[in-house]
Amino acid sequence: MIPLIRAGVIFPMISWMQDNGRPFEDRLRDVDLGYVLENGPDLPIPFGSALAFLSALSRVEGPDLPFRVMGQCSVQDLGMIGKVALASRTIGEALSRAAAVLPYNATHTAISVFPAAGGLLLRRGSGLRLDDETRHCMHQCFAALIYSLCTIGGAPPPVFDRLALTPHPIYGISHLRAWLGETVKASTDKSLELFVSARVANMSLPHNETEGAGSILLPTGPTLIGDGTLTHSARIVIAGMLTSGVPTIERLSAASGMGIRTIQRRLHAEGRTFSDLLESLRRDLALASLAEDGVLAAEVAIRLGYTQPSSFTRAVRRWTGAPPKEVSRRARK
Repeated sequence: MIPLIRAGVIFPMISWMQDNGRPFEDRLRDVDLGYVLENGPDLPIPFGSALAFLSALSRVEGPDLPFRVMGQCSVQDLGMIGKVALASRTIGEALSRAAAVLPYNATHTAISVFPAAGGLLLRRGSGLRLDDETRHCMHQCFAALIYSLCTIGGAPPPVFDRLALTPHPIYGISHLRAWLGETVKASTDKSLELFVSARVANMSLPHNETEGAGSILLPTGPTLIGDGTLTHSARIVIAGMLTSGVPTIERLSAASGMGIRTIQRRLHAEGRTFSDLLESLRRDLALASLAEDGVLAAEVAIRLGYTQPSSFTRAVRRWTGAPPKEVSRRARK
């Protein structure tokens, strides 16, 4: 399947770019993520596209960008996983809850959190094949977000007792010592591992009067990986692309990191083609939208990439045997 992650992972960077006058919209379009702003942080997007955005930005702004950017608001920018973490009673509970909810937030990655002598040990594993620069960026973003969470609870720098991550192929790890001092080390196996002392893990997180500790429940039901098929993940990616132009197999190829022929072959093995995948997705989204109160057929047509209302009308007739207005009326009875 196509590796997926929710768009919240790049929202702290987008907020920073907006605040500092950086051309964030151009950067998003460069990796075909121009649609994320109107869909919000909980939208699943291609993991590779998110990493490409973060890595490209770090090349321009400096290899320590995640630690310079991530502040106390960054955890809130993450969307669902950030809300789950911030609703926890302590920093340690927040880390455990974030690890538990990660399968709903990303595929091809996992966090292990377990007690160790004097605190908590976190390890992050990934099933993605990445170059060292991209892996360093991913590890640093993850560590910077945990760093931000710990500072919300009042933990003083350097926060971690130990952090091992993949070094940058040019800069190594020296650019992180301003935040982490001598606690940061180069990982010997390209993994990420960090240790939080019991003193930090037991620190309480602040809560407002309306959102008390434990108020956000962990999600249930299918995780983001779904049934693990290309069909499942391709539908998710195509649905996002529908809000920024017409999805094409070329766009899907770029987002997935797979060649066009590979996509065609794997979809064929699942009994699908790109064309019928797009058609079925448009049908499902159209019928769901037409059932909503106050939604006009013309708005749905534009949202689903139909350049002419007549083309959308013909499609709805083909699916249902009735025009959009009739389908809408029946659905609202």
